[in-house]
Amino acid sequence: MPVETGRCRGFFPSFAYVPEMGRCIKFVYGGCGGNHNRFQSLDQCERACADRSEGPSPARDRRCLLPIETGNCLAYFPHYAFDRKLKKCVRFIYGGCGGNANKFSSMRECRSVCE
Repeated sequence: MPVETGRCRGFFPSFAYVPEMGRCIKFVYGGCGGNHNRFQSLDQCERACADRSEGPSPARDRRCLLPIETGNCLAYFPHYAFDRKLKKCVRFIYGGCGGNANKFSSMRECRSVCE
């Protein structure tokens, strides 16, 4: 996935994985829009994207084990996350910043990664 700053003008230091470089880089996220190639810390990015070889990556699947986090901001963005207790993807409201990698823009995407 490409690095996308989003369509808003906020200033949220973030990290994204660049496959061509084989590593995570720092960039500034604007606060809305963009894609899911965005992490709060270098460590989160590296854990989620460390092994991008053929087939599902154990590192990528780990994000499904993270708790559901609404984030630190108060925006209203419907998202989907894997609920470990229910063992299925569920809808939740993402606040727009913070949170973790257990966050998907569609139920389909969540299910394809986590179920």
